[in-house]
Amino acid sequence: MLSSAIAEAKEWDGISARFGEAFGEQADEAYEHVQRLSEALMINDQSFMKYASNFATIAKGFGVTNKNVRAMSIGLTEMAYDVYAKSNDFYSFDQAMDTIRSALVGEPEAIRKAGMSITEATLKELA
Repeated sequence: MLSSAIAEAKEWDGISARFGEAFGEQADEAYEHVQRLSEALMINDQSFMKYASNFATIAKGFGVTNKNVRAMSIGLTEMAYDVYAKSNDFYSFDQAMDTIRSALVGEPEAIRKAGMSITEATLKELA
């Protein structure tokens, strides 16, 4: 029981550290947004933060400016929740997130199978 509590605390510490690193000066603002979503939609805030951080890191790697990183990564994470909720093609939220992440890094086949397309033009529009 104690070991489980320690493991959960370590996981939360890692997620919050990666979130802070990914969003930098915008981390507090991004966290407030996640909290509002969590309260309104009953989503797991830790899971949302983990994936939003991943998308923020990918966006920065693509050269997205810091001012656009928060909107883009949170928008992509919200989109993944929508895709998961509306699609019968995904067995878990993690699978929907991995599919979108794969499409962002140039592996679009999985998202095409789900009936979606993420193109460079779509990403520029989202950014």
